[in-house]
Formats: sequence, structure tokens, C-alpha cells
Amino acid sequence: MDEHGGDGSYGENGNYGESGGGVTELTAARRAAKECGASPCFLAAAVAYTVNAVLYVLTNLGGSPGPGVWPFAEDYHALFRGVHIVTTLMSVVQLAVLALTGAGMWIFFVDCKKAGVPSVRGLKAARAGVLISLVLGVAGCLVSAGICIWVLSGTGYAGRNVLWETLTDLFLLAALLVFYYVKALKCEGVVRGICQTGWPKKKLPTSLAVMNFILAGLTLFGLLELPAWEDPGVLYLAEQISQAVSGICAGICILTLRGRLLAGV
Repeated sequence: MDEHGGDGSYGENGNYGESGGGVTELTAARRAAKECGASPCFLAAAVAYTVNAVLYVLTNLGGSPGPGVWPFAEDYHALFRGVHIVTTLMSVVQLAVLALTGAGMWIFFVDCKKAGVPSVRGLKAARAGVLISLVLGVAGCLVSAGICIWVLSGTGYAGRNVLWETLTDLFLLAALLVFYYVKALKCEGVVRGICQTGWPKKKLPTSLAVMNFILAGLTLFGLLELPAWEDPGVLYLAEQISQAVSGICAGICILTLRGRLLAGV
């Protein structure tokens, strides 16, 4: 029982209460999830996500720091070359995550275009990608924090205030990453529950859609704020724009599905 007096799921009219759904029954909730998953907006999100993954390969993998790149003493060159190796490996893992999540989106889209109840195989693939992203993001923040403590405390380039400000920023970033990916997992769980049981057990989180819109807005605003003399390159611009488009379209899909579930149509 929940605060609405039901079992925490939507009924056939979209309200909370007792409800059921057969394994192959195309309930109102399943129909809503199916149509949203097969919508042009979700297709645009999948296409933009795929484009972003391809551009990620072209802009983030390969290359090595040359002499003089790091503004620290010679003693730290070996450290940062080691860091470069680690970050390159993390980039390869991130590429695998992008491929896994993107494949999950395409599988779900194709399944939603077919007749009958959508399969959850695509959702499970996307969930695995989100889980790895969560671990990778937090690990990256911890590694960055360790490097900051080591380097900033051992050089004359920063005082204690700068060190604590840097660590605070990394902590906030890690907290935001955890919040975002937890909401993404919750969203996936709600949709997967619809496909498996016919009705959602929880409401879709609007906070995930809002964060997608905010991040997309910050990304686009950041591109507009680039200095006129700075040329980031076409690939970088395309990567950032495709990332923003994917987030916006995904956010629209979440809000659309949530609205239909609440309306029971």
C-alpha cells in the first residue's frame, strides 16, 4: 500500500490503485510505452546518441601529450603520461558504454515498431550501460581528486584554498552524476516494469527530463560563449550539438510518456 491507498501502480484509467496485466496483453500503459518508444522523437534521440558516440571516437581517443603540455615540474611528466594512459583506457570503456546504451535504444525502438508487447532486452542493455557509466563517473572523480591532492599540494601552483575548491567541485560533480544516473535507472525500471507486468509501479521521474534540458542548455550556451578567436573544430561542435539534441529528445519522451500514463491513454 502507498500513500494513495493502492499498490503503487497505475490503474487502467491512469490513476493509482489495484491493476493487472497479462504477459501479452497490450494494456494502456504498454501501448503508451510502445508508441513513445517508436515515436520520431525517440528515433531522433537514438540517432543523435549514435552520432555522438561516433564523434566521441574521433575526438577523444588517440593522441598523446607532447613535451611541455603539462605546466608542472619535470618530475610530474611521468605521472601525467601515466594519467593519460589511464584516461585513454577509460575513454575506451566509455566508448563501450556508449555502444551498449546506443544499441539498447535501437533495440527498444525496433521492438516497439513490431506488433505486440515490446521486449525488455534493449532496456536491459541500456541499464547495463547506465550502471557502468555510474561506476566510471564516480571512479573518475575519485581519481581526479587523488591527482589534485598529489599535484596541487606538492607544487607551488596552488594554495590550500584552491585545493579545497577543486575537491569541492569534484565532490559536487560526483553527487550530480550519482543523482542523474540513479534517476536514469529508475526511469528504465519503470518502463521495464510496464513491458513486463502491464502497469508501472512508480511514476517516471520528471527530474531526469529537467536535468537533460538543463545540461543541453548549458552545452549549447557554452558553444555560443566560445571566444571568436577560438576554433574548437567541426567534430567537437557536432559532438556537443548531438549530445544536446539527444538529451532534449530523451527528455521530451520521458515527459510525454509520463503524461500519457497519468492520463491513462
